[in-house]
This record gives sequence, C-alpha cells and structure tokens, in this order.
Amino acid sequence: MAAALAACSGPPSESAAVGQRAPAAPPTSFGLQPPGELPVMPGGQAPSVTADMDVGALRLLADGGNADAQYVLGLRYESGTGVEADGTQAVTWFRQAADQGHPDAQFSLGIIYATGLGVGVSQDLDLAAEWWRRAANQGHPAAQANLGLMYASGQGVAQDPGQAVAWYRKAANQGLAEAQFAMGVAYASGVGVAQDFAQAMIWYRQAADQESASARYSIGVMYANGEGVNADLSRAITWLRPAAEQGLVDAQHALGAIYEGGNSAIRDLTQAAAWYRRAANQGHPVAQASLGVMYDLGQGVEPDPVEAYKWLDLAVRGLTGEVQAPYLAYRAAAGSAMAPAQLSQARERAAAWRPTPEQGEPGRSPAPN
Repeated sequence: MAAALAACSGPPSESAAVGQRAPAAPPTSFGLQPPGELPVMPGGQAPSVTADMDVGALRLLADGGNADAQYVLGLRYESGTGVEADGTQAVTWFRQAADQGHPDAQFSLGIIYATGLGVGVSQDLDLAAEWWRRAANQGHPAAQANLGLMYASGQGVAQDPGQAVAWYRKAANQGLAEAQFAMGVAYASGVGVAQDFAQAMIWYRQAADQESASARYSIGVMYANGEGVNADLSRAITWLRPAAEQGLVDAQHALGAIYEGGNSAIRDLTQAAAWYRRAANQGHPVAQASLGVMYDLGQGVEPDPVEAYKWLDLAVRGLTGEVQAPYLAYRAAAGSAMAPAQLSQARERAAAWRPTPEQGEPGRSPAPN
C-alpha cells in the first residue's frame, strides 16, 4: 500500500498504512446460511411446500419423494423447529433432497461437511467442495462463492486463484454482496486476476451498495492511501464511518488513525480516542496500544496512568515481534513511573478485561455517495 498516516504520538503503529484489507481467501466459507424454509426450486413438485407446514404433513410429502419437503424437514431437524433437534436426521433428509438435485440441500450439506459442527458428521472439506460444486453448477450463488473460497485457500480442492475468481464472478454477477467484495479484493491484490484498482472500486461499490461493511472499509482505505484514486481523507472518513458504525473493528481503528494523524482540517484527538476505544474494546491490539499512549499523554482524554498501563498491557499480549517491541518498552517506562498501588490496579483491570464484540447494524448506515 502507499504510505499513509502515522500516529502522532507514541511508538509507530502496526502498519504505515491506515488499514489492511481482508485476505483474498478467508478460511473455509463466507458463513452463508441456507435461505430458510421456503422452497427455491421453481416449478417444484406438487403439492407445494409452505413455510408453516406442520411436521406430519412434511414427512408425508418427504416420504413420497418430494425434494422440497425433504429439504425443509432437514432444516427443521437441524434447528429443532417443531421436532427435537437431530443432526443425523437433518443430514439424512438433506442428502435425500440433494440426491434429487435440490441445490439448497446440496449447499446445506456443504456447510455441514465444511464445519462438522454438531450434526453427527466429521469435517470433510473434500465432500464440502463436492456438494458446493453440485449446487454451484445449478447457479446457487452462495455455493459458487464458497467454492471460490475453497479454490482461493486450497481447502478441499487444489489451490487455484484463477478458478476462485471465476466462481466469485458467477456469484457476484447474481448480486451476492460477499462475492462482489471478494472480486474487489482480487482486483485490488492482483491475486487470480491482473491488479486493477478501478475494477476493485467497481466491485467494492456494488457490495457497499448492499451495506457490506468490509467493502465500505476497503473503499475508505483506498481513499486514505490513494490507491487507484486521489488520496482524500475526507472521503475516506465518509466511507469508513458507516463501516465502523456497523461494528467493523478495522474500520474503527482506521478512523482513529486518521483523526489522530490527519491534517489540521481533519485532526480531532477526541474523535481519535473514541474510535480507538471502540476498536480496543473489541480486542484490536494496535488500537489498544494507541489508546494507552493517548491516556499516557492526555491526548483526546484526561491523562490516566492506570488506564494507560492497562491498555498497553493488553496490547502487548496481542502483538508479536517487531510490532510488539516498542510497546513493551513503552509499557515498562509507564510502569516505572507509577506508584505500586497504581500499577497493581492497572494490572488487575487488565486481568479482568474481556473483549466486547459489537453487533453489526447495517440498516443504520446508508451508503455514502
């Protein structure tokens, strides 16, 4: 990335750039879930399956070979809706529907085999890839996206970034925000396609229009670091803020860095401390370090040596190597200047601290223009 903002106080932050993008290949899957109990097969078998159908009626249809009913019955057993939760029964019914070509059932089996959690089967990434491929070949966008991730990471299939992008593109062209974001990452990083920041922006914008916090964050980083666009911190803030308000920890840290290190028109240490605090509360170690330095220097907050040491202590636990070293030294210097009672109190606060992840609220954050 191009050089961007450095913190105005204390040791250097983890990266010279405002933020880092998500990796091109997150592990295992997007976490996309089946669409629910409404059948998705057009022109399905009659009589039609409805979301409120009771289990007895579903079983009659399922026993008669109705794939929609088999799929919905699998969902009921998986979730314990109207029946006692039973992972083995869920897999049985999903498989019967999947063997008839039901794409949602095939996708669900892929999720089950990818995770191997609580459904009576062991994790098997090869089988996950096979079931997602069957659904993907029928145009199932979430299966296409997850199959793309498997090609990107080499899980369940031979690693092939070009194939990853091909599957992402199929899902993205159907409007799947996660896949549109993945296309943006691919073009921004040049993995699987030639690097093209203009294309990255196009795909990020499509995902951001669907309230993707990660896409909004990535656009903000591009404006902050001048990647494919003229560097513009005001526009960076415009994109980063809704992502941060959705709870995206990297966006919260990036906003803190911009408000701390920006030019005179942007710099606002109170805002910097506020955004660092939100990221720090979620466990972001560099934000914790930056907040600790601000408490030590009294920038944006009232000086408080106990809080300063607490946040620095938490930060060094989450950092390693060259990034950790300056904060270890800073913590040691801060501790040496404290009274024993203060140092003990700071260590107690650090030991009692627990992260508090934020729940995303995409509906409250309209996309910037």
